[in-house]
Amino acid sequence: MSDDSADLHVKVRHRSRPPNPYKWEIYRDTDPIPIKRAMYGYPTEQAAANAGEKALRRILEIEALKQADKPSEPPKPTNNNAKSIDRWDDEGGAPSGGRSVRKRPRDLNQWAKPDESKNPAAVALGRLGGLKGGKARAKRLSARQRSVAARKAAKARWSQ
Repeated sequence: MSDDSADLHVKVRHRSRPPNPYKWEIYRDTDPIPIKRAMYGYPTEQAAANAGEKALRRILEIEALKQADKPSEPPKPTNNNAKSIDRWDDEGGAPSGGRSVRKRPRDLNQWAKPDESKNPAAVALGRLGGLKGGKARAKRLSARQRSVAARKAAKARWSQ
């Protein structure tokens, strides 16, 4: 078995309402996030602890089987930096894929150009609806409701 399996432990927590309020969670010593947790609750703390220990034994057995299937020599660490440098040299100093994100223009005025991907007719319709919306809502509200809304807006504006 690996050293990683030695630091696993079960905690039982009160996580839901009766009749089954207790759930088990399996943690590594250094990690605050559980690696496995119960899907269903248990009526007593002891029942949840027993089920958690059973689940922990299953995890340890699976890890032991994985260790038995692996070769005895440790895997060689990959040096991603060396691979990147080789690829950089092979491709003439730049990755072949290039940048996937469109570069921003240096001229700030070009940033302000409207997006050509939008349909201008749809944009005009949306703007038209936006222009009508406030007037139509004000027409629908009573004088008292308009007054309350205006007072609320002024208060929000000047209270900051």
